[in-house]
Amino acid sequence: MAKDLNKIPDQEPEALENSKRIFSQLPLPACLIGDNGIILGVNDEFGRLSGYSANEMEGRSFENIFFERNEAVSAMEGAVKKRIELRLIAKNGLSVPVNLFLSGKKEGQKGNIAVLYDMTEAKKSRELLEERVERRTKDLEESRTALMNILEDVEEAKRAAEEEKDRTMALISNFTDGLLFFDKRNRLSLINPKAQSIFCTKAGEVTGKHMASLGEIEKMRPLKEMLGDDIRDVSREEMALNQNLIVEISTISVLKQGEQTGTLVIVHDVTREKMVEKLKTEFVSLSAHQLRTPLSAIKWTLKMFLEGDLGKITEEQKEYLGKTYQSNERMIGLINDLLNVTRIEEGRYLYKLEAADPAVLVQDVVDSLKEQIKNRNIKFTFLKPKKKISEIKADEEKIKLVIYNLLANALAYTPQGRSISIFIEEEGGEVKIGVKDEGIGIPKDQQGRIFTKFFRGANAMKVDTGGSGLGLYISKNIVEAHGGSIWFESEEGKGTTFYFKIPKGGRQGA
Repeated sequence: MAKDLNKIPDQEPEALENSKRIFSQLPLPACLIGDNGIILGVNDEFGRLSGYSANEMEGRSFENIFFERNEAVSAMEGAVKKRIELRLIAKNGLSVPVNLFLSGKKEGQKGNIAVLYDMTEAKKSRELLEERVERRTKDLEESRTALMNILEDVEEAKRAAEEEKDRTMALISNFTDGLLFFDKRNRLSLINPKAQSIFCTKAGEVTGKHMASLGEIEKMRPLKEMLGDDIRDVSREEMALNQNLIVEISTISVLKQGEQTGTLVIVHDVTREKMVEKLKTEFVSLSAHQLRTPLSAIKWTLKMFLEGDLGKITEEQKEYLGKTYQSNERMIGLINDLLNVTRIEEGRYLYKLEAADPAVLVQDVVDSLKEQIKNRNIKFTFLKPKKKISEIKADEEKIKLVIYNLLANALAYTPQGRSISIFIEEEGGEVKIGVKDEGIGIPKDQQGRIFTKFFRGANAMKVDTGGSGLGLYISKNIVEAHGGSIWFESEEGKGTTFYFKIPKGGRQGA
């Protein structure tokens, strides 16, 4: 822009140069303004800010370089006024935000000095700050909303937990079995009303006590003696609290995220079941005794006919009487099995425990079955031990019955022409007896029930319909009463091997 010299007031050259020298040294954009508002000079920083050279700016009206002209005039008229926010019109037409500082005249100074401060970056920073504040305010509001939602969810979860707790406590309180919960330190923290009734105590008297301390309470002592101070794992073990109260104890470890938090003790009253079982056993025992007498009479009468003691009979009559005799024998065998079962359940099955040679016991049973082995056309082998086997302390008749049952089953379920073997050997402190056959085997899905009362495999009932299903049950109880164990290995269609072990010397007082 050409300089308008007519608008430049007549200034004293020396004073003007002195003023220019002052503002030209300023580090900020600055210009010298005459008393009439005309720009007398600008420094280099002012040129960089506005884009105009000194020649283009000198002679221009100061107010015309701003968008807010009235504000500029007001600033000049106010002599000294700090921080007037204006917008400078740059050469490229852009609006540059600035702060205007106007100084008053000083001695030796001609005109006023206007200093500008570029607010572009400051405004950007302020806008950015405002944006951040706004965003932060929004985030805080969202966080507040989220927190309120969380608090509402927590409150709802708390209500749900309390409701669940109430339902759980209602179930525990009305549970038909006694429940006692011990924490991980084995202190009783909960006992339901049923358990309080069983042990004739109150929650306030026992809650909080360690299992060891519960043993000091007479009614709780049997529980402490069964489970111990550290509460061992038990499953359906019976405990008699008195003559008229028998309970069944089970423990369950309570886990949370894989860590044990306590132990639940379940106390089930089995008094009625035991009474019914006892009545049933007594009925079976009485019935069996009553049946055995007439059956024995029938047996001897039939035997006298068959042996000709009561006169000569025809072959046809002898055949029919023989079949009747065999049926009667099966009935007597069943009665004897039932009587054995009742004795087992009453705990009075073993009578006479003596030192016995297991090889002799096996040989006696094998000799008694020689006729059946011959009739069945079975390849039978008794693998006698090469050296003398240690004696066992046993009820000989009962151990013979176990051997007999295993051999009789092998004979009944092994087809003709196949083999059966029996062997004896020592293993550590025990004597093991095994009976191996090449018979029909036991179906895999039925093997878990093989030692239960009255159970017979589906394939066994097709081969022999006359079995009672009590032989293996009786055998298992006999072996366990001697402190031993019994088990088997079997594959359907290929055969079965039964094993049982008896400790050397047996179990004293069995």
